[in-house]
Amino acid sequence: MGDLNNCMIQKTSRSKLMNNLLESYNLKLINRKPTHHIHNSNTLLDLLITSVPSKVVVSAQQHAYQFSHHDLIYAAFKFKCPKPIPRVIECRDLKRVDQTLLIQATRTICWESVYKTDSLDEKVKIFSDKILEVYDRLAPLKAVRVRHPPCPWLTD
Repeated sequence: MGDLNNCMIQKTSRSKLMNNLLESYNLKLINRKPTHHIHNSNTLLDLLITSVPSKVVVSAQQHAYQFSHHDLIYAAFKFKCPKPIPRVIECRDLKRVDQTLLIQATRTICWESVYKTDSLDEKVKIFSDKILEVYDRLAPLKAVRVRHPPCPWLTD
C-alpha cells in the first residue's frame, strides 16, 4: 500500500511499466478508482497491491478533503493465526516443598568434598549437584505441557 506517484488510470509508459512489474511478480492491484483529486484531475496514485487477492476481505477508500488531496485507502485481510505448538517443559513444584524437610536435608549434606577441592569451578559443580540431589528428592522434576506462550510477541 502506498503513494507511488504513478497514475494507473492513464495509459502511459510508466503505468505500463508498473503493470509489467506487478505481473512479473504475480501481484494484483486491488483498487481501481482515483485516489488523488485536485481541481479537474483525478488520478490513481495510491495503490493497494497484494500477492494473495483471495485473502482481501474488504478494501475501500474514503475521501479526506478536509486535510488532503489523497483519499484514505484501507484493506482488511483474512489470515488464520497458527495455533501454538504445545511444548513440554520440566519444572519443580516448589510450593509443596516442606521447609522443615528442606532444612533438615541440607543440614545432612556432607560438604567435605567442596572444601577439599581446589578448583572453584569444581566447587560450584559439587555444590550444585548436592543441592540438586536434595531438590530431586523433595521436589522432583515433572513434565508440564505449556499450551500458550507467556508473551505472544516473544518467540524462541
